[in-house]
Amino acid sequence: MADQRTIPTRKPRGVRVLGAAASADATEARVSSLALQVANQVTELSITFKAYQALERFISPEYEHEVDDAVPPSRSELGSLLHTLNAEMQRQLGALADTTTVLQAQVESKRFA
Repeated sequence: MADQRTIPTRKPRGVRVLGAAASADATEARVSSLALQVANQVTELSITFKAYQALERFISPEYEHEVDDAVPPSRSELGSLLHTLNAEMQRQLGALADTTTVLQAQVESKRFA
């Protein structure tokens, strides 16, 4: 009968076994990144909204002397400005909604993992 020795097997060099801890760390990093992205998008939206508020104050002055001091732009210029602001706010709100949806999914998957 032939000598039956077992040959030890080794894990190839450079190969790491990813466990639950590494997966949890990756999920946590992704959630943290998404949370930062949400914060940045809220800041962008806030800046756009301030521009919208400034336009609103320009169109509807709060004080009597502001009416006399204002140089009214043409109706088409105001329309273009409003269109641009509305489009930008819609874009930013859409991006924020998309990011929060992904963030919520990441949090849910981590909670039930």
